[in-house]
Amino acid sequence: MSLDHYRLLGRSGLRVSPMALGTMTFGADWGWGADEAEARRIFDAYVERGGNFVDTANNYTNGSAERLLGRFAQGRRERLVIASKYTLATMPGDPNNAGNHRKSMMRSVEDSLRRLGTDYLDLLYLHAWDDTTGVDEVMRGFDDLVRSGKVLYAGISDTPAWQIARMQTLADLRGWAPLVALQIEYSLIQRSVEQELLPMAEALGLGVVAWSPLGSGVLTGKYSAADLTAAEPPEATPGGSRRNVALINGALTPRSLNIAGEVAAVAAELSHSAAQVALAWLLQRPAAGAMPIVGARTLDQFEHNLAALELALPAEALARLDAISAVAPAFPHDFLQMPLPRMLMSGGTRLQPRALAGNSGARYAGAPRWTKAPWPQHQRSRSQQPWCCCLPVDRPRPHRTTAASAVAATTRSTWNGAGWTMAAPMCAMPGTASACRCGGSPNRPRCWTRTAPTSSIPSGKSAWTVASTVTTH
Repeated sequence: MSLDHYRLLGRSGLRVSPMALGTMTFGADWGWGADEAEARRIFDAYVERGGNFVDTANNYTNGSAERLLGRFAQGRRERLVIASKYTLATMPGDPNNAGNHRKSMMRSVEDSLRRLGTDYLDLLYLHAWDDTTGVDEVMRGFDDLVRSGKVLYAGISDTPAWQIARMQTLADLRGWAPLVALQIEYSLIQRSVEQELLPMAEALGLGVVAWSPLGSGVLTGKYSAADLTAAEPPEATPGGSRRNVALINGALTPRSLNIAGEVAAVAAELSHSAAQVALAWLLQRPAAGAMPIVGARTLDQFEHNLAALELALPAEALARLDAISAVAPAFPHDFLQMPLPRMLMSGGTRLQPRALAGNSGARYAGAPRWTKAPWPQHQRSRSQQPWCCCLPVDRPRPHRTTAASAVAATTRSTWNGAGWTMAAPMCAMPGTASACRCGGSPNRPRCWTRTAPTSSIPSGKSAWTVASTVTTH
């Protein structure tokens, strides 16, 4: 992976780099950023490698971030995707200078355009939900800006999933410009977003952009238990030391230090840095993954973080990181996975899954949905059908597995009270490529299989077809 391996941003056709350049460190106004010369070197390094997705906001370093970005972008504005945000105050004391309302939105956009020296923003985020402005006011404001040409796409950040769902539904219903991007805190120390926000984003077509992918620096391993307490209570401002910011944000905790320790251990085994491992984990999340926003105070630090694009974490390392950072599911997700509710909802009915794309929320709750596989449907006799195995105990919901060659074993799945366990990672007939999906109840396990001769797999194909058989263990 590299910066010029572009991704589509949500439901839009906009092409962006898999890692965004963060500009919160552009300018020394808050006491810990890069000066103009170093910020320019960072920007140039990003663009020269094919990077095009630049993230800023109306209040970053008191406006210096946008002003510096505008200077750096001169002569290459059209190849950049510049994202800014509105909501946060830039003029304390003015009651309408902050918030999600229309006056704040329009004035913020005009100010950002002036500081950036451009006549349009590629993407405008609502920065944080103020809990006072109606969703219709927000979405109509976005649509007016898009129709005027001052903003091309709308996005949202740091807002409850149910409010975002209301906004997207309203936009679709009224033909307004939809939201195409969701920016949220997401890292190994902040995974609660996987329960509601990420499934919502996938279902409604929002690309996921992750801020603080290194957990305010905690995942780099630079903090220890001695840093958990401050000599004086840190002031709630973006200025001061980075350690104080980590304490204010709640990123520096005993739990996060425990996770950082495991990240460091994995990094040592792979001969990479902890920062690179933490970023690679984020890039390898299910579906399109999350696009981390990476900022830095020095060029060396930035180039070091970019190397995460070249790191493919092995399955064993991903499993260790997932386990140490796992978040317990909240209601109703935990309740809906219990055997009794699932049995009562099915009523013993044997049901063919609707579509091989699966349910959008399954992957982030510990059970990835069905994904694409490189072969078409082939009719085979029942005697040729492979045995199918079910998923490990930590993935209680149905899940598809694949294998391109035979595994010399047959197995039966067992019910452990919360999910299916398997005795082998895959069970298949010799000479086949297969996929299986397990379900049913403890007394009547069911396994759906899909097979094709390995010799007939066409290269470059990526289309699932309807399941051909249902086999009972």
